[in-house]
Amino acid sequence: MDLWQYPYASAGYYGLPPFLPEHVAIVVNLMKLYRKAGEKKGTASIVKEPWYHQTWCDYSSMIKWKRQENKWSFDYTDFDK
Repeated sequence: MDLWQYPYASAGYYGLPPFLPEHVAIVVNLMKLYRKAGEKKGTASIVKEPWYHQTWCDYSSMIKWKRQENKWSFDYTDFDK
């Protein structure tokens, strides 16, 4: 089984800001259902809009990319949650 899970979609569906405790509780419950159904892996969006607006929910990246001059930096705050 390979179900794709996107925390930003559940945040949008439930009208919650991503990764607040209430949202994390929903994601945890969804992941328990996936696992019970046989899922053994997780999926993470690491680029913004991976399908270029082909879905109902605008997906943010779980890793924030930032470029300053010739140097890249990355913020893993959402990804770590």
